[in-house]
Amino acid sequence: MWGVSQLGRIVGTYLVTLAKKTVGLWLSAFGKRVQQQTVTPGGSLDLGATQIPTPVVPTHTASGDDDTDCKRVRCIALTFDDGPAAPARTTAAIKAATGEAPTLFAQTVIDKAKRNDVVLMHDIHPTSVAAVPQIPRTLTARGFHFVTVSHLRATL
Repeated sequence: MWGVSQLGRIVGTYLVTLAKKTVGLWLSAFGKRVQQQTVTPGGSLDLGATQIPTPVVPTHTASGDDDTDCKRVRCIALTFDDGPAAPARTTAAIKAATGEAPTLFAQTVIDKAKRNDVVLMHDIHPTSVAAVPQIPRTLTARGFHFVTVSHLRATL
């Protein structure tokens, strides 16, 4: 189902049904494996992963009761922007608020992470997306505690 918005307000919902043979032409290899699993489920879920990622050990729960004291431990916040959908607006807002334009990082995050940093990543850059699994694993092993941006701001 798709919601149709008008100035940020949902004004209607539409259900779109496409023929199986039509959809099949648009599916990636991954999409075809997912479709196969939903049509004829097997004993194991094979989505084509070449390796099983090492689970990230959380430093705290996401309950909202985070008691991490960023004045005493090395905190870092990792946040994502799902755009840019319109050129330069997010960057301009951040620069207006902080005096500095944000910088995009991939491997640099691991190499240059400092206490109380907020790392902004964009999902439109393949290098950023590819770096995501390694960032928390490596920085947690180096003693960083991942917190939300709100928590970081509130504890500084």
